[in-house]
Amino acid sequence: VLNGKNKENRPAIAARSQRIRQLAEQMGYRPNVAARSMLTGRFGLVSLLTCGVFDKEWFPRPLLHGLHDALAEHDTRLVVNEFREEGLDDPEFLPQLFRESAVDGLILHINQYYVDRVASFFRDERLPHVTVNANHHR
Repeated sequence: VLNGKNKENRPAIAARSQRIRQLAEQMGYRPNVAARSMLTGRFGLVSLLTCGVFDKEWFPRPLLHGLHDALAEHDTRLVVNEFREEGLDDPEFLPQLFRESAVDGLILHINQYYVDRVASFFRDERLPHVTVNANHHR
């Protein structure tokens, strides 16, 4: 009833369905995002990966706002994963990060030194990704 996919072809069913939707709204019902993600295979999230070291990277706030706005037009939210770039030297770091972060895609903003190695991980894992503020060599 709540997702609108039931057959409301009789007046009694339509009235009952309407009442259920009203009660759900009054009670503050929210769909279970985890269940919806399991059903669709999408999380509605894109992660910005950044090492967050102030003296080593530059990321203009207008670009951050632009990313947020562009993703919102597609019902997708931007999340930021900030980590110490030394973690990229650990071969288990990225797999663990992505087991724990359910996202549909990535925006990589990391030190040039790590770009090729990290991008190859994402290519091998078939994770959609874009690298910003770095030259990318294949």
